[in-house]
Amino acid sequence: MLDQRAHRLRRIAQHRQHAPHGIGRGLLNALLVHARDRGVRDAFLEVRRTNRGAIALYHELGFECVGTRRGYYQAQDGREDALVYRLELGALRDP
Repeated sequence: MLDQRAHRLRRIAQHRQHAPHGIGRGLLNALLVHARDRGVRDAFLEVRRTNRGAIALYHELGFECVGTRRGYYQAQDGREDALVYRLELGALRDP
């Protein structure tokens, strides 16, 4: 069930070899449009601070960084921070 106040993306991933084909972008955009069309106002997600490809995609889609979760992810050398992003779905552009 979608929360009408906000929609939190739990997990989205793709294999690196598929990144140039836009599969992840298409999947994420379809999910966001689906949520927006059902009255959801905001989407939130977390991403590893080191995941530059995903961060670039989120910026292109209009997400804004709204915070940091210190030590959120387990990493080989300890813990890694997560950046928290938000997108106001009313501002979402159709594909």
